[in-house]
Amino acid sequence: MAKVVAEFCGFEKASNLDKEKFSDSDSISEWAGAYVNACVDKGIMKGYEDNSFRPSEKLTRAEAAVIFYRAL
Repeated sequence: MAKVVAEFCGFEKASNLDKEKFSDSDSISEWAGAYVNACVDKGIMKGYEDNSFRPSEKLTRAEAAVIFYRAL
């Protein structure tokens, strides 16, 4: 999702993901880290309250709606 949003918004790939940004940063694919970083830096994606990103979880419609709202 981060890649789709980053490319849709025309974000330049940010630097690789800071491994200390989320408690489960090691679960984020290396290729996706720069896209996640770009979306987090722009405030479009924030992660969960427990400081996790949950990259392998399915996105809910509500979460997708919030992400698209922030992107627009």
